[in-house]
Amino acid sequence: MKKYVRASYTVEASFLMPILIFLTAFVMTQALEMYRETSEKLGEMGETCVTEPVTTVRRLKHAKEIAGDLEWK
Repeated sequence: MKKYVRASYTVEASFLMPILIFLTAFVMTQALEMYRETSEKLGEMGETCVTEPVTTVRRLKHAKEIAGDLEWK
C-alpha cells in the first residue's frame, strides 16, 4: 500500500524569502552608494575620464599633429 504525501514549500519559502529580500536590498543599497560616490568624484574632477592611458593617447595624437606640421612638403 503506497501513501502519497503532498509536500509544500511554504515553510521553507517563509524562511528563505526574508533572507533573499534582505540580501537584495543590501546589495542594491551598496550599489547605489558606490554610484553616488563615483558620480561625486567625477563631478569634482570636471572630466569624465582622467586616466594614464587617456593622457597617453592624447599626447600621441598631439605629437602626430606636430610631426605632421613639421614635415617637409
